[in-house]
Amino acid sequence: MYKQNETIKILKVSGLASFFEIIITQPLIYFKNISQINTKPILKNMYNGSISSGSLVFVLNNIQLFSCKLLQDYSLHNSVVALMSGGISGIIACPLEYFMICYQLKKNITIPNLFRGLGMTCCRESLYTFGTLYLCPLTHNKIRRSYNISENISLLFASTISGTLSASLSHPFDTIKTHQQSKIKHILPYEQLISVINLYGYKSLYNGLLFRSSKIVIANFILYKSMQSIYKNDMSI
Repeated sequence: MYKQNETIKILKVSGLASFFEIIITQPLIYFKNISQINTKPILKNMYNGSISSGSLVFVLNNIQLFSCKLLQDYSLHNSVVALMSGGISGIIACPLEYFMICYQLKKNITIPNLFRGLGMTCCRESLYTFGTLYLCPLTHNKIRRSYNISENISLLFASTISGTLSASLSHPFDTIKTHQQSKIKHILPYEQLISVINLYGYKSLYNGLLFRSSKIVIANFILYKSMQSIYKNDMSI
């Protein structure tokens, strides 16, 4: 079990990373959502839902980091720990993202819909956290051992590789989730998948991928720079 000072460090990392991530990536989140549901963007709405989005990032970072620390006590492989931590965080991410999407699209928030898209959110977060908390530090360490390049360049490469891969694998789940949360009528994930494919084609499952993968690459870099700042260059979860 970790001590009190470990809790304070995680809170500091989450707060620092969340602050800079939202300032930089909130427009990417907006354009990602707009691309997925094929709606015309309104530039003045880019930062709508920023409070909800910032709260989401802060809470998810905390849940994922705390879960990783707790699950490591059970001698699980780090990849399994990362996947499980993401799944747990998806339970909290779902209602917060619903708030953000409603603010961005000017839709009414209804209590029964708070957990719409929960399954898709948990699947997405598992794959996202696998890339962020397992693949990114693993890739960073291998690059540092193999090539004589600076710490920041190595971390940038690792963030790009892990962020692009996790975004590509998890994006269809995110697309279905976004459609579920933005629609008035609730339908099951499988039905939503068929509906999206019939209306927009298979490629539409990856609408907004460039925005989301860019956001994840930036988020990975910011998170680990925050970790290095608080933990003094310790990249481990």
